[in-house]
Amino acid sequence: MKIIQLEIEAFRGISELRNIGFSNNAVPANVLIVGDNGSGKSSIIDALEFITQNKIQGTSAWDNPQKIQIRNYFSDKPTSVKLSLDNGIIYERKLSISSDGKKDSKGQNIPEFNVGPFIIRRHNILHCWNTPHIHRQ
Repeated sequence: MKIIQLEIEAFRGISELRNIGFSNNAVPANVLIVGDNGSGKSSIIDALEFITQNKIQGTSAWDNPQKIQIRNYFSDKPTSVKLSLDNGIIYERKLSISSDGKKDSKGQNIPEFNVGPFIIRRHNILHCWNTPHIHRQ
């Protein structure tokens, strides 16, 4: 199963609707996301984690103000992430905020992505790099 497209709106640093295509109609490939600071790289990664895992690393409670905020308050649109897979299935997850400020994510869990984490962040790479060669696995 391959990710074909990711659609993000009002999520973290992404205020307007963004469609990101991952299909090259060939064999599976690695994806490297590069860009300047503040260009939205982490927002793309967090959107993938949000839709597939229903969480974001470092966010244990949506209502904790000291954790990562996923709502983009510069947009009047609802926070939404949509994922299209090569088997034709499309998943969508939305963040709803009630009148009392409580946040809740709505969407179907994706069992194929619940096996384990697949997102590597900068601190993971640095930790691996700083680990003695004999201890790396």
